[in-house]
Amino acid sequence: MLVGVLVGAISGVSGVAGCRPVLVDRAWWWLAPAGAVLGGLTALVVDGGWWVAAAFAVVAGTAPALAVVDVLVHRLPFPVTIPVGLVSLGCFSAAAVTEGGGGRLVRAVVAAVVVGAVFLVISLASRGGLGLGDVVLAAVLALSLGWVSWRAVWGGMLAGLVAAAIVTAIAGYQRYERFPLGPFLIFGWLTIVYFG
Repeated sequence: MLVGVLVGAISGVSGVAGCRPVLVDRAWWWLAPAGAVLGGLTALVVDGGWWVAAAFAVVAGTAPALAVVDVLVHRLPFPVTIPVGLVSLGCFSAAAVTEGGGGRLVRAVVAAVVVGAVFLVISLASRGGLGLGDVVLAAVLALSLGWVSWRAVWGGMLAGLVAAAIVTAIAGYQRYERFPLGPFLIFGWLTIVYFG
């Protein structure tokens, strides 16, 4: 838990700092503590050693800031998403070495590549309807879900996309309107991490 809270706090502050151009209003002060709490709770519920807990906590710690920024400006900043992916990959690599999870690491990397490629094709086909920030976030989330299982990967992506579809239908979004997908991808990830 302590590792999760520490990593969650660091990633929560880093997430807010990386999103700073958008989050300049003091009203968003709560995002860093929210990231710390979510990181700590996430570290408690995942199976594995402290490297695995840290990998999940770093993703969870930045989730509140990323979700809010995507809702506000429809962007998921690369200065946050790419380092989160690299730190997660480093933590999972350390876990594979120290805990003997080489197969899990391979599955996680393949899941990130496959999901990233699928989202990239959709992004290119939609001509900007799906941003590259969503592509990177989907790959990062698939990396950690891939550590768990293929079922977790597809369940998390499906849960996020179904939630997004429901909200777009209820809210009456038109095809040409911008829509923040990031919070829904994060929702799908959290659903699988906590309840999958």
